Amino acid sequence: MRSVSVLVALLIGGCSAAPQERPQELLFLAQDDGDLELFVAELGSKAATQLTSNHRDEASPSWSPDGKLIAYASAESNNYDIYTIAPDGSNRRQITRDSGNELQPAWSPDGRELAYLGVREGRMTPLVVNLASGKTRVLGPVTGEANGIYWSPDGKFVAIPERVGHQHKRLLIMPADGSGTGFGVADEAGMEVLRLAWSPDSTRIAFSAFRKPSVDVYVADVTSGLVAQLTDDPSIDTEPVWSPDGLKLAFVSSRDRGTENQLYLMNPDGSDQVRASHSKHEEMDMSWSEDGRYLAFVRYQDRVFRAKVRDLNSSEEFEVYSSGEGLQFSPRFRPQVH
Repeated sequence: MRSVSVLVALLIGGCSAAPQERPQELLFLAQDDGDLELFVAELGSKAATQLTSNHRDEASPSWSPDGKLIAYASAESNNYDIYTIAPDGSNRRQITRDSGNELQPAWSPDGRELAYLGVREGRMTPLVVNLASGKTRVLGPVTGEANGIYWSPDGKFVAIPERVGHQHKRLLIMPADGSGTGFGVADEAGMEVLRLAWSPDSTRIAFSAFRKPSVDVYVADVTSGLVAQLTDDPSIDTEPVWSPDGLKLAFVSSRDRGTENQLYLMNPDGSDQVRASHSKHEEMDMSWSEDGRYLAFVRYQDRVFRAKVRDLNSSEEFEVYSSGEGLQFSPRFRPQVH
């Protein structure tokens, strides 16, 4: 496998230079010979390193906090299990081996544990595995069916969209160490929590939710449990993502007539909602670079899903990977070394 090039610290005049940040790199899924495989690309190179090639679909890739490993779900054993792998394709390790499906791995902020969804008693249940010991614990109690796990940046809490009834999917917030029962947010009949994201300071959660007649973006205060609605448009407003400094939220919306979902930015209080892209094609699945300069996303154009990157400073836009069979998903920026 080709390795992705990295910056090397130079010695100048006999003095060591300050540590250099690695080039911006993106992890993403791309179709290869009919299956979705893992790739890593250096920003702007349009070339990529293929990490997996097992003729089974991979899913839900995520970087470890230090950027040294990638967790993902793979159907290599016919059902989905959780694996980790280094960004050069080495050090591949199978984490789970249950007979049911395990999906959506989420790293703890210290990189010592992985939370994921696994089937227990006939429903998707949040689980946590310690990577050193291999011991697994149920994260609960969760009475409904879990639809994802989102770890707070400070490591103290996890947020779980939990289906508890017909057209009722609440946001459950609970201690990450399993102590206590947690509490529900947006816990009302007829409301379905969809996508969510923690603020960088772990005090708020932005989420999208369906409540007739539309899908809108909300923010919940973790301490008080109070929820504020940020968008109020008949169209779909969804997929909120925080900027690294917590001063902006990106989201996608179909509010402009004649367009599909487009990228938008707003303040965390819902003010100053502005369009950030100007195509007529559907856009989704965003990831913000750590320096706040770039937004990676997926665009559906000419019956093809392609990963793109937009420079928010210059409005320049470019492809992540120009080869492949056309299907590209889940672009995720690699954490920088500080």
